[in-house]
Amino acid sequence: MRFPVFIVLSVIVTSVYSQRAQRVMIGAQADLIKSDNDGFFEKMQGGFEGNYYFSRKFSASAGVEWWTEDNVLLVLGGRFCPIDEAFVRVRGFIGKDLSVGGGFAKPLSNRVRIEAIADFYFQGYIAIRGGMAFGFGGNP
Repeated sequence: MRFPVFIVLSVIVTSVYSQRAQRVMIGAQADLIKSDNDGFFEKMQGGFEGNYYFSRKFSASAGVEWWTEDNVLLVLGGRFCPIDEAFVRVRGFIGKDLSVGGGFAKPLSNRVRIEAIADFYFQGYIAIRGGMAFGFGGNP
């Protein structure tokens, strides 16, 4: 009885991994809270990011961020995923700042996941973000 249960659980668990080699994940994220924000909706920050996974552990990312005080910024970076649900990321905001962060991704299906992220900006701010990502390509 243990062997059939093991096989069924293995198939279910591997079918919900969101990142695969040669997969592109497109995500939309927004700050839920940031340490330099004194009032509600005085400053807003969000963006779109694409990640190309070279393997299940490493990806390169590029995207755009919209900040109320700086308009639109280009973002380049990468992610390291020690396990499928968690990641560490580094992002450079061209001409502005650098951030280091980590997050958790909960797969909702084979192609969709929600993400919770905490970032430390080298200008001295800390932000907590939320978002959704959609996967394209790779082995489904």
